Amino acid sequence: MYNKEISLLRNNLFKAQRAQRSFNQSIHDMRGAFVQATASYTAFAGVMGIANVGKKFPGYQSAMNMAFGGKEEGQRQSQYAMSEIYRLGLDTTAGMDNYSKLAVAAKGKLKTSDLQNLFSGYSEYAKVAGASEERISNGVVALQQMLSKGRITAEEFRNQMAEQIVGSDIAFKKAVEFDMLKIDPTQY
Repeated sequence: MYNKEISLLRNNLFKAQRAQRSFNQSIHDMRGAFVQATASYTAFAGVMGIANVGKKFPGYQSAMNMAFGGKEEGQRQSQYAMSEIYRLGLDTTAGMDNYSKLAVAAKGKLKTSDLQNLFSGYSEYAKVAGASEERISNGVVALQQMLSKGRITAEEFRNQMAEQIVGSDIAFKKAVEFDMLKIDPTQY
């Protein structure tokens, strides 16, 4: 009787151990499936993010083509903008949007080199000043409005541009002063 009970307990113990191993394997398999599902979702979300950004580029390219009088120069300017955006570590979508809007507003008012200097100089200054992408874009709206109107107004200058990036009003005033007096700013 004693041996029979020990044998029964031993059999129950082996069954419990097999069930435990089976349970552990199931947990391991579920964890693996969860990791694979997470990796798949992450890859899918990344591809969708790239696709969403990619959808916007034809619009930017159309604006560039219009602003620069054709596809060839529009593509050349898009490449310039992208190189500056990467160099400065700006958000690609916001940077292309900013450059294309400035380009449209500057059409017939600024030479391409002046537009490039304005975009690069403003973006560099904003980045060094620690401005967020939103603040940089808001400042570009002020520049765009000034270009569209063909004049600098106090509203865009003080209330929009200077408010977005600390010290940009002083830098802007100096740049205009240097230009008007034909002073080389590298001398100061």
